Amino acid sequence: MGVPYHCFYTGTVRGWNGPCAGGQVSMTAQQWGDLVRNDADPGYAGPRPRVQLWHGTADTTLNYNNLGEEIKQWTNVLGVSQVPSSSDTPVTNWNRTRYNNSSGAALVEAYSIAGAGHQLPIQGTPMAAYAIHFMGLDGTGSTGGNTGALHAVGAGKCLDDPNSTTTLGTQQQINGCTGGANQTWTHNSSNELTVTVGGSTLCLDANGRGTTNGTKAIVWSCNGQANQQWNVNSNGTITGVQSGLCLDVTGASTANGALVELWSCNGGSNQQWTLG
Repeated sequence: MGVPYHCFYTGTVRGWNGPCAGGQVSMTAQQWGDLVRNDADPGYAGPRPRVQLWHGTADTTLNYNNLGEEIKQWTNVLGVSQVPSSSDTPVTNWNRTRYNNSSGAALVEAYSIAGAGHQLPIQGTPMAAYAIHFMGLDGTGSTGGNTGALHAVGAGKCLDDPNSTTTLGTQQQINGCTGGANQTWTHNSSNELTVTVGGSTLCLDANGRGTTNGTKAIVWSCNGQANQQWNVNSNGTITGVQSGLCLDVTGASTANGALVELWSCNGGSNQQWTLG
């Protein structure tokens, strides 16, 4: 619910900058970035932290237009493209865009909260948890996501263990993102994708060690085999180590309950995923 650095400057500690607050100040990314580099701390050339931005679309105190100006500023300062690397809806009415560096780490992350006013964070929502996770303060590291929801980019939904089942062989699906344990996945050092439900940790598994199109993506007891190993790739795909096939939302469906399988990689948005 903020504004770009220097936007609110008036030359007095008591000033209220109406044009800035009203979202009427627009500059190029380079101009906003130069204000940070040349005004905030001239001559500084060291590392800078990642930046996470939140703004409600119905904010009447600091206009929503400021989010776009902030994105321009901080992508420029951190040297990443203004074009989002990915976009998704991790929670209903949350529209998230990420701006990655060449290594695939999100240096800027922006949340547009539909219908929200100047009232963030909203009590009873996982906003604080998402901020803590982005900054790497929950033990997952600061490179942006070994643990979290696995977002199906094309559908704007999350990989979901149906009804938090622990029944081995259950095919996985996509569903509206809830932040629940059955939608919280960990990509570990063994290249497994695990979900913990009902006290059991299960692995995402290519059913029957399948290597053909249409192989079901199921949960199974973790066993270290190659059909339970997954590469989370910088291009947004998730590929099976054994098969080389992509994790795929069947038929490019966007419906709740759409099943997830393996399919030849084709560049479709139904084969694009973001973790965290």
